[in-house]
Amino acid sequence: HTTGRMTPRWPLVAAAVVLGACTDSAVSFTVPALIVSRDGVRGLGRLGPESGRSRLTPRCAREEEEEDLEAVRVSLRQEAENPFRAFRRALWPVLGAGALLGLAVSLEEVASGKQSLDEAGLNVAVDVLATAAFAGLYQWDSNVAARREARARRGAELASLRVRIVEQGKTIQASLSSLRRDRGQSRRAVIIAGTAAAVLPSVQASLDCADALLDTDLLVVPYILDGGEGEAAAIIEEGHPHLAWPSRNAAWRDLVADEISAAQEQGVSVDGGGAPGAPQAIVIVIKKNGRVGKRGFTPPGESLAWSSLIADVRNRRNMGMDVTNI
Repeated sequence: HTTGRMTPRWPLVAAAVVLGACTDSAVSFTVPALIVSRDGVRGLGRLGPESGRSRLTPRCAREEEEEDLEAVRVSLRQEAENPFRAFRRALWPVLGAGALLGLAVSLEEVASGKQSLDEAGLNVAVDVLATAAFAGLYQWDSNVAARREARARRGAELASLRVRIVEQGKTIQASLSSLRRDRGQSRRAVIIAGTAAAVLPSVQASLDCADALLDTDLLVVPYILDGGEGEAAAIIEEGHPHLAWPSRNAAWRDLVADEISAAQEQGVSVDGGGAPGAPQAIVIVIKKNGRVGKRGFTPPGESLAWSSLIADVRNRRNMGMDVTNI
């Protein structure tokens, strides 16, 4: 600002910037890391300048280890995709603090009589607008980061879910993350969740096109709400390789409960409370790259259109398009 007689503000602003940068460097510049010790023990830690060494937290339980490893992968991917997030989250408060300091100096000069309110009016208006703008940018950046982190957490929770897969005549336990490309399985998981009346038609229809589902790497994962899985006992015992049955644990129940709530917000009932004779099941298609490719519902009282999913993969493959990520 150059209007009127004013005390230079840049030293104050520079001090705020330096203070904010020092504070941010002490807090934010740590990164999650997967640590492998010399004896092969894997664990999680964070690497940062405040300590010359990492902190290792070994995990013993296999399921907990896979969940934590997936969380580390998600966190590392987020930081790689958005490397300046920590810098921006420190920049907006620092710039806002500089504008507040400028506003305080302007008001102090008006109060001490060094300037009239008319002379300082422009400076006061600029400082107020700058403070509001930086506060708004900080709030917007925080909201975007919160939505992105929520999606990442949801993806990590989805990847950690465990299923029972038939492989070479044997039933094995695997997480959905192990179905991704370059991790041994490379399958597209199609989760169908709902009541037995809504899910079983799709399961029965999948038996008629089992070879085509295997050819296109589509893995059917039926989740039947509590009390209805007994109706599928015979199919489970047959051990079809294109079917994977969920491990009925809290993680699966929480996921399905969240999906049911989201469906109810759209006016769709999948837990037996909807219109009789027209049940619908939740459908979630997970691509080979681990991302959710589709969310939807089965037609009321009907099976999922497996032929459409099979044709989509085959058409892309015949046209030479990428089928390793979808």
